[in-house]
Amino acid sequence: MIEVESIRKERFAAAKDRGVKFRYVTEITKDNLSYCKEMLKFASEIRHLDGVKGSFEVCDEKEYVASNRLNKAEPLQQLIYSNVKEIVEQQQYIFDSFWNKAIPSEEKIKEIEYGIIPEVTEVIQSSEEAERREWDLLRKATKEVYIIYSTANAFDRQEYEGTIQFLGQLADNGVKIKLLTPTDDHIKESLFDLKHKQQQNIEFRDIASTLGIKIKSLVVDRKYSMITELKDDSKENNSPERSIGWSVYSNSQATVLSYLSIFETLWRQTEIYQELEQADRMKSEFINVAAHELRTPIMPIIGYAEMLEEELKDDKKREGVTAILRNAKRLQRLAEAILDVTRIESNTLNIDKERLDLNDLILNALDDIVINTKEEELQHGYNNRTKISYRSTGEEIIIEGDRTRLTQVISNIINNALKFTKKGEGESIIVTTEKNKDNNKEVIVSVKDTGSGIDPEILPRLFSKFASKSSKGTGLGLYISKSVIEDHGGKIWAENNADGKGARFSFTLPIIIK
Repeated sequence: MIEVESIRKERFAAAKDRGVKFRYVTEITKDNLSYCKEMLKFASEIRHLDGVKGSFEVCDEKEYVASNRLNKAEPLQQLIYSNVKEIVEQQQYIFDSFWNKAIPSEEKIKEIEYGIIPEVTEVIQSSEEAERREWDLLRKATKEVYIIYSTANAFDRQEYEGTIQFLGQLADNGVKIKLLTPTDDHIKESLFDLKHKQQQNIEFRDIASTLGIKIKSLVVDRKYSMITELKDDSKENNSPERSIGWSVYSNSQATVLSYLSIFETLWRQTEIYQELEQADRMKSEFINVAAHELRTPIMPIIGYAEMLEEELKDDKKREGVTAILRNAKRLQRLAEAILDVTRIESNTLNIDKERLDLNDLILNALDDIVINTKEEELQHGYNNRTKISYRSTGEEIIIEGDRTRLTQVISNIINNALKFTKKGEGESIIVTTEKNKDNNKEVIVSVKDTGSGIDPEILPRLFSKFASKSSKGTGLGLYISKSVIEDHGGKIWAENNADGKGARFSFTLPIIIK
C-alpha cells in the first residue's frame, strides 16, 4: 500500500461528503498498522483477512478496477477496467465473500498492539501439516499434556514415530503427562519402562478398545488442542499419510476446555471401571470359596443320610431322613452350579470331547430324568402324568462332545420344562433332533413343552445369570447351558410357542459327516 497523499485525502473527503461509503478488505500487519489506522479516519469500515492477495475495487456495482500489487510509493504499472455487468457482478461476489470471512479491523489492531493471540479453530486436511502441528504443540508444552490414543495400533504408530519417547523427555523437564490408551503386553511394557524412569510426572490408564471411535486427542497446557481422525488403523500401516484423516486444531479456550473435560470424564470412568473390576474379582473369589466350603460338608451329609435311609425301619424317621437327603442334594446341585459359573467367568470350564452318538446321549438323559421323576412322585405322593417323548431323525447322529456337560444341558432344559408344566393329563414334553436346513453340518436339538411359557420380561435376558422370576430355580442352569453349547461351537435360543401354550428351547451342535 502507498502513503496517503494530501490530494487523495481531499478526494476521499469530497466523496464522503457526497455520501459515498468506502469498505476495505486488507491484511493488517505490524508493518502497515499506522497506515490502516490513518485510513480509518475516512473509510466507512476496514476489515482484516489473513493472506488476502491482489488489489481491486468495485464501484456502485457498475464498474470494476484492478491493478497489480503496489509497492510503497511506486506509481501504477497496469490497470484493468470494466463496466461489463457480468464481470462487475462476479467481482462484487468475490469482494462480498472476502468481507464475510474477514474480521473487523479494530479486533486485529487490538491483537497487534496488545500482543493478543487470536482464537482459531482450524480443520487440517493434510496429514503432513497435521503431524508438523502436533509436534509443534508438544514442543510448546511447559506444564501438562493430555493424550488419548483410542486404539492400540495408534499407540504403536506413535512409538514408531518417537512420540512416546519424546513424552519421556517432556516428563524429565517437569511436564505432567496423562495418557489414555488400550493396552496389550507390549504397550504395558513400554509404559511401565517410561513410568519407571519418571514416576512422578507420567500417569497412564487403560481405556476400553470398544469405544467405537478412532481418534488421537491432544491437549497441551490447557491452551491448545488437536483431534485427529484415524483413517486406516491397521497394524501393518505405519504411514501417516494413510493412517491420518482430517485433524482439528484449536486454541479457543471454549473448545480446548471441552476436549479437556471429555478427557477428564474418561479418566474418571477408567478409575471407576478398575474399581468395579476389582470388586468383581473379589466377589468371584468369595463365591468360589463359599461354594467350595458349602460343598465340603454336603458330601458326608449325603453319605450318612443314605446309610440312615437304608437302615431305618420307622417310616416317619425314614421320611425325615429322606427330606434331609433331598435338600442336601439340592444344595449340592447349587454348589456345583455356582462353581461352574466361576469356572465360566475365569475361562477354566473344562470341555473333554469324545466321539458320541447324540441319540444315545439324549435317551440316557431321559432315562435318568424319568427315574428321578418317579422317585419324587413316591416321596411327594403325586402322579406326574406329563408325557416325555423323543423323536429322532431315525439315523445315527455322531458328534464330538463332552458327555457329562451335554447331559447336563439336556437335563437342565427338560427339568425346566417339567417345572413349568402342570402335572396333569394331556401335558407333554417332546424332544426332537433334525438336520439344520441352513447348514447340513449341524443338528438342531429342540425341547417343546405345553407349560406356562416364558415370561416376556425375562425372555431377552433368559440366558443371563440369575434370570428368573420364579422360586423354582436360581437362574444359573441356562447360563451354564449357553456356555457349554457355545464351547461346542453351537448356539442356543428359546421362544414361546405360536399357539400361546408352552415354549421351545433349541440348540445346535456340529455333527461329524461320514
